[in-house]
This record gives sequence, structure tokens and C-alpha cells, in this order.
Amino acid sequence: MSSNFALYIVLNRNPFLCVLCGVFPVDVLIDSDLIHFIFFFLSFFFLSWLLVMENTCKKKSLKFALLNVGGLVSQDLNKTCDSRFMNTLEKFDIIFLVETHIGHGQLPHKIGPFYFHAVCRPMSKHNNRHFGGLGILCKDNIQPHVNILKNTSDDFQWLQLDKNFFGLQENLFICVVYDPPSTSSYTLGLNYNILECLEKELIQYSKLGEILICGDFNARTANILDFIPFDSNNYVPLYDQYNSDTEIRHRQSQDDKVDNRGKELIDLCIGQNLRILNGRTFGDIFGKITCYTPHGSSVVDYAIVSENILDQILYFSVNEFDPTLSDCHCLLHWELSASFTT
Repeated sequence: MSSNFALYIVLNRNPFLCVLCGVFPVDVLIDSDLIHFIFFFLSFFFLSWLLVMENTCKKKSLKFALLNVGGLVSQDLNKTCDSRFMNTLEKFDIIFLVETHIGHGQLPHKIGPFYFHAVCRPMSKHNNRHFGGLGILCKDNIQPHVNILKNTSDDFQWLQLDKNFFGLQENLFICVVYDPPSTSSYTLGLNYNILECLEKELIQYSKLGEILICGDFNARTANILDFIPFDSNNYVPLYDQYNSDTEIRHRQSQDDKVDNRGKELIDLCIGQNLRILNGRTFGDIFGKITCYTPHGSSVVDYAIVSENILDQILYFSVNEFDPTLSDCHCLLHWELSASFTT
């Protein structure tokens, strides 16, 4: 049987294929040039389909969000059941929540398209309520590659991103933090400093990979430098492991106040080669306000990364305040360059 006759039968029994290939009519003898055109067209169509499928499954970045939610569940409202709240969060891959005000078992581990991990403070003895608290929402399709690390504090939680799955140069260790106001009864009753405890663990994890910390630090830093300007190890004898700071873009901030907690946070950044994203990253070059209260507005919510991965942050942004999301805080979100398939 000739190839022309075989293709004639195939096309004659498949009118849709005839139309797709532009063959009119089906009972016309098909020459070799038309055969080549049809196979070329089908090959092009198949390769285009493969490319579309690859692009729909392969991602080139990870999207994060941070929100002081000011209570995730109350007597009148469960925000995880609110469509506007969830629609906002579903745009991101990993969301960090602080001040969830919930107890263990109060919410399921599966919320919409997310796996939910909670860190809860013990119930207050004064009024039998939960305060503080942390929550991590992670999309189901990447959750197996996000390792929630052993918890050592009610005030912060570490997790690890697998560098092999996410296409990162190093493992990424992320910590979400809630450090209550320095004048709060909770802070005054502590026999330790939350930032100091955080730094001890940060030092250990920084030996294993890069660092990202985020949260509500209740720290006001204005635009003071979080690195040492004109730093160099060319002229002064220093330890071999000392890495001089890189001169980078100076931060801006719409909050011009600095407090003691803010100075501590800046010291942490300088000491551990961390850099604040607020006020220096594409999307927030002016350092937008993150918290609005009757007593005034401030920048107290931050995302902070190792200097080595500063250029891998594609953008950082502070949303306008939305009372359906929080009582007084804005949603922060940023994007990290990555490469992974889901």
C-alpha cells in the first residue's frame, strides 16, 4: 500500500483531522508535498503542547507572604473560612502568620490548598485566652520538600527548604518570629531575650545554608544602616573567616523613629551578615509603613535575608492596610528566584 493511499484512508475516516490540516476535500489525491506539510504541522502542534505543559508545571520563583493576623479565630469569625482572606493568601506558596491567638488542635492541619503548622503559647492564666502564636501555611504541592525543624521556642519557628528540589544554590533556613512589645507583660515576665535566643540558633543554621527571617519584631529601625560602610579586610589583620560587608543600597523608611529593640535588630543584622528587605528592594524603595494603631504608625514587620541571596529577591512589597486581613498590620510579600516542578 502506498503512503499516499494510506494517508488518504486515515484522513477520509477522520474529517476533523482533515480540517485541522487544511485538507479540502478528503477525496482529493494527496501529493507528497502535502504529506510533508501535514506531518510538519502535527509535529509543531505536539511540541507546542509539550512546551505549554512544561510551563504550567515548572515554576521559576517562590512567593512568600507575612502577616500579623491579629487573631486567626475568634468567637465571631474564623478567618480561614472567609473567602476574601483565603483568596488573598492563595496567591502565595508559603505564608507566615504571627499573633494567631489559637491553641493546639483548634485548626486542622489542612486548610484549603495549604498544609498548616501552628506554634502555640500556653493559655493565659489571667483570662484563659491564647496570645501570640505562629502559623505556617505551605502549599500542598511543595510541602514534602519543606522541613519544619524542631521547635525550641513559642516565639519563633525554623523551617528548611530543600535546595535540590527548589533549585537553590544552598539550603535555605527560614525563621518566622513574633517578638512582643518590650513593655508587654509577657516580655517583662521572660527570663531570656528572644532576639538573643534567635541569634544563637541563627549562627548554627548559617553554617548549613542561607538565612531568611521574617516577622513582627516590634522594633523600629528608621533608616539606620544594617551593614558596615566602607568595610574592608585589606589593611587590618583579621580572622580568616571574616567576610567584609558589601556596600549596598541604603534603606529608606517612612518611620523615622529608632528604639532599643530596633538597635538590637540592627546589631543582629550586622553581626550575622543579614540585610533588611524593607525600604531597599524593588517594590518598596521608600520603606512603607507596616502597622497602623491609634497611637501612630510604624515599621515593625520585616523580612531579612543573608547578604549572599539579596540579589535573588525579585521584589518585596507592603500592601495597603486591609481590615479584613488584620486588626492593624499590613501584608508583606516577596518573591525568591527558584526553579522547581510541581
